[in-house]
Amino acid sequence: MNSKNMLKRILALAMIAVMLCFSGCLGAPSGEPIKVNVIDNGKKVEAEGNDGMTVGQLLERAGISVSDKDIVSPKTDVVWKNTSAEQIIVQHYAKVVVALNDNNTVVELCGATVAQAIAKAGYDVTKYQYDFKGSDYITDGMVISLQEVESGLVEIDGKKYYFENGEKVTNAVVNDENGSYIYINADGAFDEGFCDGVKIDEDQWTVINGKATKVNPDSDFDMTLYRATQAVAKCTDSSMTKEEKIKAGFDYIRTAYLEGVLHDPPYLEADWPVVVANDIFVYGKGDCYSYGAAFAFMLKGMGCEEVYACTTGGHGWAEAEELVYDPEWSMHSDNYAYFAMTYEEECDVNYKAIFDGTDWKHVKL
Repeated sequence: MNSKNMLKRILALAMIAVMLCFSGCLGAPSGEPIKVNVIDNGKKVEAEGNDGMTVGQLLERAGISVSDKDIVSPKTDVVWKNTSAEQIIVQHYAKVVVALNDNNTVVELCGATVAQAIAKAGYDVTKYQYDFKGSDYITDGMVISLQEVESGLVEIDGKKYYFENGEKVTNAVVNDENGSYIYINADGAFDEGFCDGVKIDEDQWTVINGKATKVNPDSDFDMTLYRATQAVAKCTDSSMTKEEKIKAGFDYIRTAYLEGVLHDPPYLEADWPVVVANDIFVYGKGDCYSYGAAFAFMLKGMGCEEVYACTTGGHGWAEAEELVYDPEWSMHSDNYAYFAMTYEEECDVNYKAIFDGTDWKHVKL
């Protein structure tokens, strides 16, 4: 091979290399390396690339394909570094059928859930049962079959609703399948974490974790527990665990009321827990006996078992499930927790003094 041919061959190879490089640059534009969060119909994934790539190229890197009917924000042809977005949101188009008996309703939505599709079809999602979760995202071609409910407690999309003759019952107390009274809230749901004192028509009900007990207005004990559950409702919600409710209630009673002596000398008759708890619930202030007894009623109103109001005659606190809760003393001392303490723990209060056989020192609620 002469030198001229050799030169031609070298030039040809150089041209091929340049073209390949240029082609590669077009396929993967240069830029600063990035990782971008993509919300794909509610599911979070990550796309890796560089900020010179378009949104569409980043989606390809994440393995997400989109159609002309899908909604993508920012748009697929926008270069990432030219956006002010923090993430890419993809809402996939879907045509689904919502079926009830012989009625089939076609619904077209982007990035929608099963519950949203049912609502779009004109149905109340809380009145029907269906095979999917309401929070599931719809997919193209999905058929959502609805089934009417008639009477009783029915679980729909993870929540329990109460029906009578096909109609959802709201704001009522009803009998469950076990014959117990349960409270049905304004949404028609039975909330197993709900604690409050509610009034329906002329009747008052103490509701503890969804279970309802009718209040006898002539019973001081019933009325005190009713007020205690109302206090529980002010500082907790149904999403909390029992332990979270106890802590929230303990913090609440320490700050929501005033300290003051309403009984001098201390009232220590057999009904003392009821009398002094209402120092807090009715008059808004009290001493250690009042705080202890009131919190004992609140613990019972949260569903705690084995609840006692305790006093030595010189100091008062609450006990639940063999643990000590002393809200009033904790307001003045940080030497110990005074919260969920066992009787065996070291402390500057002689809590064991109640175990001398004197009935009024350790009163079960």
